Amino acid sequence: APLGPGLEVTRAQLLFGVRHEGALTIDDLVDRRTRVGMCADDRALVLDAAHWALDQG
Repeated sequence: APLGPGLEVTRAQLLFGVRHEGALTIDDLVDRRTRVGMCADDRALVLDAAHWALDQG
């Protein structure tokens, strides 16, 4: 399920970014792998899930 209204990013995509694309930091995962970080409001919506994905990685 999308992580917020108007977003297409899911937890699975974040986890993929960590496990298969090598994202090591929140900035790398949110800003570079998904581009969600381009909008501050959207970035805030996915931060908890991004931390979760990095912890799972």
